[in-house]
Amino acid sequence: MAHYIGVVNGIPYIEYLAAGIWMSSSMYAASFDSTFGTFTRYHEQKTFDGILCTPIQLDEIIAAEVVYAGTHGLLSATIIGVIFTLFGLIHTPLAILIIPLGFLTGVAFSSLSLIGAAIAKNYSFFSYYFTIGITPMFLLSGIFFPLNQLPEWASKIAWFTPLYHAVLISRELYQGIFSLNILFSVIWLTLFSLICFYIAVFAFRKKLLK
Repeated sequence: MAHYIGVVNGIPYIEYLAAGIWMSSSMYAASFDSTFGTFTRYHEQKTFDGILCTPIQLDEIIAAEVVYAGTHGLLSATIIGVIFTLFGLIHTPLAILIIPLGFLTGVAFSSLSLIGAAIAKNYSFFSYYFTIGITPMFLLSGIFFPLNQLPEWASKIAWFTPLYHAVLISRELYQGIFSLNILFSVIWLTLFSLICFYIAVFAFRKKLLK
């Protein structure tokens, strides 16, 4: 693809693509952990019920789930970073900051996915979650082509997705750029994570009370 496309927005396409794929790996790692993994723990294995018999509170359990999935996002980002380094695709020291960004991306998508895990009645629900939610984000959040190639309404929707901001940060760091755009997107991802976290806690509390 890089051979045929050449340059996108002044960036070699292989580097343009690499910065986006880096974050999508963290997204998928955290999303699978916090959907299938969490649903198995709380619904099938009744692990949450057992933990709640101790002094540990529900919000602490959900926080642990988020940190666990975020760590998987970090691990995935680390592995991808090593692979890109071995292939000679890293050209700036700032790219090392993309690895902790993998944790923040994992936390954001874990918090979002936990809402789905809380309302799911069976594993089939997650097919809809990934098909309707995660896959469109993967395709339309600027990983493969600039958002200005989309219709205006679609680009505006894409701007509100967490993956768009993760990719934006990743791409700027990948090019050795540290700008206010990065700070804004970090704040955006943090607020998104907090909002989704508290919604997930509320949804799990309502589900477990039943």
